[in-house]
Amino acid sequence: MGKKLLQGLFSFGILGYFVYSTFFAWGSKLTFGPDKEVYYTSGATETDARRVGEALKTMGFFENSSGASVQVVKNGEDYVVRFVTVDSAWDDQAMKTAFANLGYALGQSAFPGKKLSIELCDSSFKTKATVQPEAVPEPSEPDPEEEAAETSAEANP
Repeated sequence: MGKKLLQGLFSFGILGYFVYSTFFAWGSKLTFGPDKEVYYTSGATETDARRVGEALKTMGFFENSSGASVQVVKNGEDYVVRFVTVDSAWDDQAMKTAFANLGYALGQSAFPGKKLSIELCDSSFKTKATVQPEAVPEPSEPDPEEEAAETSAEANP
């Protein structure tokens, strides 16, 4: 074979891999609004993805973003829901807590009784952090009335 032909095949192979990994490796897609998509692959079904998408829609997840990409995967009887996040969100404890809470509500709504993991990913669905769904109280601002009552109680023992 000629050198140019081998170079052409190699280039075509790289292009093919790029197209496959960019579009098909993410799975089949359901759309829940402009730039709001839920992919399903690796054992997950269209019904699974639809349940996730509808649950996220009901929770207002899609309303709070200009775009959202989510992927549903099934490993045996367990589910994984992957969220594309902004860079460094996977290092932010407040974001992890928010996704743990979102995952808890999502599990209750879309996959009751099933094990669910939440993964925070880059724009190629490469997992950067895994969060276990649970109801975690988010830090809140102290109530000024409670602080005043505590201060008063400390001052007048």
